[in-house]
Amino acid sequence: MGDALLQKTYTVDVLSKKRINNSGIVAQYNVEISHDAIIPRELFMQTQNELNRRSELRKSKNKLKKKSVYSEQYALSNVLVCSELAIFIEEWHGIIKYQLQQSGDVQLE
Repeated sequence: MGDALLQKTYTVDVLSKKRINNSGIVAQYNVEISHDAIIPRELFMQTQNELNRRSELRKSKNKLKKKSVYSEQYALSNVLVCSELAIFIEEWHGIIKYQLQQSGDVQLE
């Protein structure tokens, strides 16, 4: 079953119909099991855990480079990770270059 958060926005003035985001001014209500869920709760939690894991990979990689993951020239640089070798796929030019996650290790080209 799905959950719903009520009163995410509220009406400031009924006559002008101005609505703003609720940042704690008006009480919000979390209604559990209010409707059929789009995806099961277990799948949602697994997805959130995977997103957090990938975020941590990017953070540890950024500490070494001092650059954002999204500032690379290629869209998938430092985003794709080989699960068997635990390495980042760095570039794609017909040949895949690998860079090991741990510094000081050998690079495969």
